Amino acid sequence: MLYSTQAKVKQAGPRAIWPWIAVCLFSIFIVSVAYWAIWPVPYPTEDKLVKVGGSLKTSRIRDDITDKGGSMLPVLSSVYMRFKDDEHEYRYPWNHPKYFYVREYTFFNIDIWVDKDELARNDGLPVMIWALQEKNPHEGPDDQTSVTYLESVEQLEKNANSVIRLVKWLGAASILSLMVAAWTIRWNNKNYPKFEKTVSAPNSE
Repeated sequence: MLYSTQAKVKQAGPRAIWPWIAVCLFSIFIVSVAYWAIWPVPYPTEDKLVKVGGSLKTSRIRDDITDKGGSMLPVLSSVYMRFKDDEHEYRYPWNHPKYFYVREYTFFNIDIWVDKDELARNDGLPVMIWALQEKNPHEGPDDQTSVTYLESVEQLEKNANSVIRLVKWLGAASILSLMVAAWTIRWNNKNYPKFEKTVSAPNSE
């Protein structure tokens, strides 16, 4: 006795739209995180800087997200310094130049340059460090950490340019994804105008 076989063909349906929407949402998320993390804050002109610092009292690392101490992350953290005979707290963030050296190898006496207007506010918030010069008696001049104002500005401008390039690339990807999603919707409406009704309709038998 012969048995005939018939391959089961899976019924085609509308094309998925969600992958293109997901690409767009993911791009927006990445740009938002990048903007929050590395977009530079407004920086003062060099003539507004004043030198403070001196003998380092404490140097602590805190997480930028939770503001809790002990962060081991190389990013999204800041060094917070306090100096003897100075009530202010000073902050050196991870997206400034030579952060690793400031974090791990900068001690003893440090001259720092900060915005005199920010320092004068005395509002209890950490004051941003825009330049620094370590004066460590146990190290030679070439081994001491030094960050100039121009180096800080150049690094911040690089950070801004990186965000702008990211916005351009991911913005283009988002627009392309939305265009493909719109075309897919039109294609589905043209080729499967009653697909949803057919699938959702209960059997009458």
